[in-house]
Amino acid sequence: MRGILARKRVEDLRQEEMVFLGMAKKPKTKEELKNDPIERMKRTEDERKLVQRNFMDEFETAKEDLKQEIDENEGTDI
Repeated sequence: MRGILARKRVEDLRQEEMVFLGMAKKPKTKEELKNDPIERMKRTEDERKLVQRNFMDEFETAKEDLKQEIDENEGTDI
């Protein structure tokens, strides 16, 4: 168990040194992760796709209703 904890501590120290030397980016804070433009873009895209899916479902339903109405009203006259 001590070995596992020691390796973890050494890895953390190594990462801190890499950040200090400028060889690795420092980890983002919670605030930076919350305001990440890429994540915001993904959320916006997901929301848009949901709205599109809902509109497409409504369109398909309306199209079927219209077909049924035409069949009822026009019947075999067409």
